[in-house]
Amino acid sequence: MTTSTIRTTARAISITAAALGLAVLLPFLFHLLPVHGGVPPGARWLPIFYAPLLVLAIFGWRWALVPALAAPSLNHLLTGRPAAELLGMLTLELALFVSLLALAARRSPRLLMLAPLSYVLAKLLASTFLGIPWEATVAALQRALPGIGALFALGTLAAYSPVLRRRA
Repeated sequence: MTTSTIRTTARAISITAAALGLAVLLPFLFHLLPVHGGVPPGARWLPIFYAPLLVLAIFGWRWALVPALAAPSLNHLLTGRPAAELLGMLTLELALFVSLLALAARRSPRLLMLAPLSYVLAKLLASTFLGIPWEATVAALQRALPGIGALFALGTLAAYSPVLRRRA
């Protein structure tokens, strides 16, 4: 193994570990907040989407898919949340979210501020694919309005921050 290969492998392991750690830590912290109106904080604030967004902005779409695909199952194994019946839906939503946002950011990194639109489209596509009734999808989107606002704030920060906007 060459020194370059070792460095590349170490960097890949470091990025993956940091992305997965962030993808587990953020939802865990939000789930410490009290449930309001019967809606878990994760469903309201969407913290599981923050790590893939930030990783996409800094390292690119390939790295962002790692937390997108692994975070729901890891969080469920470690914390019991999200509920087992939501794992497939949430994983599909995250994969679509990263894919849609990566396509936009590829055109221009400033388009990272379209994170809320990417979330809504991902939710609609996943719900349609899985046969979720529209009423339930619209209700979930209404509950997630604070999280959609947070995605806009993070996406805008990523779009205009020279530190965060490296690889999108």
